[in-house]
Amino acid sequence: MTNQQRFNVKSDSESDTVDLSALLRALARGKLWILLIFLLSIGIACIYIMFIAVPIYSASAVVVMESRESQVMGLDIESIIGGLSNDSSVVNTEVEVLRGRLLMGRVVDELKLGDDPEFNATLQPASLVSRLKTGLLGGGGEVLNEAEIRDAVVTALLDRVTVTNIPQSLAFRIEVETTSAEKSARIADTIARLYIDDQVRVKFEAAKRAAAWLSDEAAKLKAELEGNEERIRAFQSDMSIASAEELAMLDRQLKDTRDRRAASQGEVTALEARHAALAAAAEPKAQAGALGDPQLIDLAVAADRGDPGALAAFNARLSVVRRQMAQDVLRLEGQVESYAAAEQSLVDSINRGSQELTRLEQMLRESEASKLLYEHFQTRLKETVAQQGIQQPDSRVLSQAVRPLSPVAPRKGLVLAMAGILGLALGSALVLLREATARNIRSAGDLEAVSGHVVLGQIPVMPDRNRTNLLPYLSKNPTSAVAEAVRNVRTSILLSGVDRTPQVISLTSSVPGEGKTTITLALAQNLTLMGKKVLVIEGDNRRRMFREYLGASKAAGLVSVLLGEAELTETVQPVPGLGDVLLGEKTNVNAADLFSSTAFAGFLQKAREIYDIVLIDTPPVLVVPDARIIAQHVDSVVFVVRWDRTPETQVQDSLHMLETVNARISGMVLSQIDPRGMRRYGYGDRYGAYAAYGAKYYTSG
Repeated sequence: MTNQQRFNVKSDSESDTVDLSALLRALARGKLWILLIFLLSIGIACIYIMFIAVPIYSASAVVVMESRESQVMGLDIESIIGGLSNDSSVVNTEVEVLRGRLLMGRVVDELKLGDDPEFNATLQPASLVSRLKTGLLGGGGEVLNEAEIRDAVVTALLDRVTVTNIPQSLAFRIEVETTSAEKSARIADTIARLYIDDQVRVKFEAAKRAAAWLSDEAAKLKAELEGNEERIRAFQSDMSIASAEELAMLDRQLKDTRDRRAASQGEVTALEARHAALAAAAEPKAQAGALGDPQLIDLAVAADRGDPGALAAFNARLSVVRRQMAQDVLRLEGQVESYAAAEQSLVDSINRGSQELTRLEQMLRESEASKLLYEHFQTRLKETVAQQGIQQPDSRVLSQAVRPLSPVAPRKGLVLAMAGILGLALGSALVLLREATARNIRSAGDLEAVSGHVVLGQIPVMPDRNRTNLLPYLSKNPTSAVAEAVRNVRTSILLSGVDRTPQVISLTSSVPGEGKTTITLALAQNLTLMGKKVLVIEGDNRRRMFREYLGASKAAGLVSVLLGEAELTETVQPVPGLGDVLLGEKTNVNAADLFSSTAFAGFLQKAREIYDIVLIDTPPVLVVPDARIIAQHVDSVVFVVRWDRTPETQVQDSLHMLETVNARISGMVLSQIDPRGMRRYGYGDRYGAYAAYGAKYYTSG
């Protein structure tokens, strides 16, 4: 029987379908285990709730953030101490501020949570795990300093605080969970109060820092402004010109000097031209014309007429003119040089004056900028100082924490419900796992599938467990379910032979306790009632169970017959309604050696001659080799399997061992079947003696 058959799994190329009714029957069979685990889970949950779990109380305070878009007193100082906007980044930032270690550290310090064992683990008694660790590893626990302890307390507080932004609002819920209702409310209110105080403190410190910075900057700007003014005054005192008007006057002087230099240079050029023309003229008349002197012209005309005194006078006058021209050239060249020097001096003065005026204008602009910046800082400083006394927080408490009346954890109903669900799930899982891993045989179809042999019959469990009452019960109740099942087995065995009815039949099983001895004796009784002469042999010399069924007392038995110490007819014990019984007996000779001897073969041959049917109750196959040795001498082997007890592997291994000695296995018998158990497994409507409709055919006294 496979797990697939057990749960009736149907597989095809597309999907696997599990029979739900089979699963439900499996759960119904294990209902006691499921109920036990369910009750155990509920009990553990109750113990946890009543004795182990520490009640947790939750309190929450609500603060709301106010958007500070308006300016206080109309002063534009929001860049320094402005309020909060209402965008998502600011909201998320405020959530982190509320959960910040700095704020939580102030809460720890104010409420002295470092002295509370709930938050300070060093004040708690050592746990069992830590004591075991110390005992196994040696040494003491790690010693923490005050800073490390405070950090641990802050971390513990953070673990118990939850800050959430209420959706679609600027409100924040501060939720605190502790083992004390009053403590939870006090911590929640303290966090809200310190958060709001922190906003005012931060703004005040920001304004204070801004005022200090503005004051320092204003002082620096004032000193810079005074220095600029001093440098301007010093620069003005060293300037070569006093103003732009003076620079314009110098420019006019430069133009006049350039004009004069040009005029003088023209006169020099004219004189040099006249001197060149004079040098080029050879006659007095031409020389007089080149010089343009009227007196020389007259003397030249007179000399040309032949006046002897005129030529001498002409030469004398020409010498005077030449000297005068040379003096004029020297004079004019001196003037040109003087004008050029004056022009260069004026140019230098103008350039220097322009640079000085440009530098002065730059210094004046810088001084004006410093003055404006100084005045602006002075104004901002006054505004900031005015704001220091009117700081307002950006949030306010919307709802203070209320002392909770009942704990939020453990939630008793939820814990019990979860424990119950877990118990049912665990119990169901264990039952299904047990069913899935069970390899026991529960039906004839399963037995045939595992063994490959036909099932000869199915024997219900005996109503009376007392072995001495077995045969009397069958005698008194010939129409009971057990008696009818034995008849079915008897009929199947007798009809199992192909050519002839089996005469010597051995019954065996995998391990002890399968019910083969009971079936052997029941078959013997049934065959005797048919008028058959039956010999029942107790082939198990090690356990020898026949005496418990029959109360037989003869000392001699099978071993004595095989050793030749007694005759078969003298050793058998007649039992009324059962036939002859040959008991086993204790011996020092190995039983397997006895059954392998020729004496055993001769013994069976003699029994064949005397009896119609010989039934041999043999030991289990997996325990000793006796059953396999005996199987070689019998006509038929009947293999007994106990219902819902014998594993598949034991049956397969036993049959394999019998097949290795070519045993003639007629079939299988499923024994000790529990009718109610079969109905629980869903087989009660399908199988013979323990089927629901079988009750109409069976009676018992």
